[in-house]
Amino acid sequence: MGITSNLHARNIIASLFVMTWGIRLSGFLLFRILKTRKDDRFDDKRDHFFKFLGFWVFQMVWVWTVSLPVTILNSPNVSYGPEGGGSSYFNAPTDIIGVVLFAIGFAIEAVADIQKVTLSIIPRAIILPFFC
Repeated sequence: MGITSNLHARNIIASLFVMTWGIRLSGFLLFRILKTRKDDRFDDKRDHFFKFLGFWVFQMVWVWTVSLPVTILNSPNVSYGPEGGGSSYFNAPTDIIGVVLFAIGFAIEAVADIQKVTLSIIPRAIILPFFC
């Protein structure tokens, strides 16, 4: 997508999905930190260099792993016919299945984050009788 002028719907949609997911997740994490004024994930790691480094290296590996399928999809050997790639049209059943799975996963993650924030605001004394 970046080097050539060939833009395919499948590549654009997959890239937009990853960007949308990243923006939503970043927005939620920023909202959570602004609301709580702290990030508990760092409390036991901040004073130990190698634990702190390990935390960030794990984050880098996780982001690379999550974005790897889109990186591979956007490579010329996979996407562009003359280099041996497949169809450039957004018409395969797997395209539709991918859109549906993304929408379901995105919705589940967004609802879970909303529930997490809501449950942290409501006192436990009000919530526990409904679950016991």
